[in-house]
Amino acid sequence: MRRAGTIREKKDAERFADYLLTEGITTRVDAESDGWAVWIIEEQHLDRSKQDLADFIADPQAERFRGRNRQADEIRRAERKRHEEYRRNVVDVRSKWRGHAGGPIPVTIALIVICLGLALFVGLADQWTRDQIVIADWLFFAPLVVHWGGGLLLSSEAFEFIAGGQVWRLITPIFMHGDMRHLLFNMVGLFILGRLVESRRGSWRYVGLVLAAAVISNCAQYVRGFYWGPFSPNVVQFLGISGVVYGLFGYAWFKSMFDPSAGIFLSPMFIAFVLISLVLCISGVIGNIANTAHIAGLATGAAIAYFPVLRRNRRR
Repeated sequence: MRRAGTIREKKDAERFADYLLTEGITTRVDAESDGWAVWIIEEQHLDRSKQDLADFIADPQAERFRGRNRQADEIRRAERKRHEEYRRNVVDVRSKWRGHAGGPIPVTIALIVICLGLALFVGLADQWTRDQIVIADWLFFAPLVVHWGGGLLLSSEAFEFIAGGQVWRLITPIFMHGDMRHLLFNMVGLFILGRLVESRRGSWRYVGLVLAAAVISNCAQYVRGFYWGPFSPNVVQFLGISGVVYGLFGYAWFKSMFDPSAGIFLSPMFIAFVLISLVLCISGVIGNIANTAHIAGLATGAAIAYFPVLRRNRRR
């Protein structure tokens, strides 16, 4: 920054600064003992600005110096708007390496406690006793029915029971798990992604995301089994919070890509790991998996994350 010269009156110094700004030259005007100093921000404009200043002092009312204030104000407003958008979108890389969590995560902890509590007191599906099955029957998406081969399936009348008042069935399947591996895998995923999303976006918004992912993934898995399952009209039982975990992943993934101002970051390696695990689940390599719930949950989280971005882009 270099000093171009001094103008005695403040209003004249501001007029001259407006003129330079409309010519693409940024300045700063400071009070001094003998008037107002005009400083040129970029040194390559200094010689041009000194010549313009000499012309301005010789004839401040010259035509080329008049009527520039309105245009200069518009330039300043546009610059402020760009600066505000930059501040909204910038992400402090240092905060990524300090860890994802930045606040309390009571809902994530509560979800983990409920899942572990049910695993402890109701048991895991691969070890259920007759009494535990009676309790689980009230937590599945639909009541259990005995298949002709002796297996337990879900009733084809789930939505009738839900419409009749058993609305908890839309949510409660997420709290049960099939075996220890199923439980531990989901708890680790829930803690990693839940901590990231809840600490950044707040508990109430997080609750809404969890409920949306749970309801949509459970409904999608049931409907697919109801209409296309091999045991139709009944449905193979499904359980676990993985649909919600994939919902949190979809939300964090899309926020990371399209809305960095949310402060959510996922490493490319983590994204690749989750997507590869999803492909393996769909391929059947891992075993019988509720893939529709995973895909529906992921799509739900991604849609919720991208909707504000889409709305903001349409307003521009």
